[in-house]
Amino acid sequence: SSGINAEWPLRPGVTGLTLSPRLDNTDFKKTVKLTWLCDKPQNVGAVAVHYDNLISKAVLGKDEDYKSYIGHETEFETELVGDPCLAEVKKGDIIQLQRKGYYICDSPYQPASEFTGLPMPCMLINIPDGRMQQVPKTMLPPLTSNGSAKT
Repeated sequence: SSGINAEWPLRPGVTGLTLSPRLDNTDFKKTVKLTWLCDKPQNVGAVAVHYDNLISKAVLGKDEDYKSYIGHETEFETELVGDPCLAEVKKGDIIQLQRKGYYICDSPYQPASEFTGLPMPCMLINIPDGRMQQVPKTMLPPLTSNGSAKT
């Protein structure tokens, strides 16, 4: 039910992609969006960091213990390949990644070090936009007094 039909082998070393438009499909909310980047040696590595809520319940009652609602996995990192202009982003710069959101640069990209031979990716921290998912993927069920999860 996307706006295109795509056929490709989902494996490393993919060198081609066959697409055909489906102009009759006007359900744009469910349309698959593609973002692509040419494979160039100038491309820059980046890491997008997303933080989830520390406490999984919006409002705690008077008798509820906040410790029962603490999320233990609240940091998520996604490795990205960015356009060469991402190398120009400086610490504190705010940028928008298409279809992903706004990010603030925590540490800029640095080319390969003479000591390690490895580049340092650009670290980008997601800036929340205030919208909240219906059911956050990382929401943990509250714990009972014996430490087991309530169901």
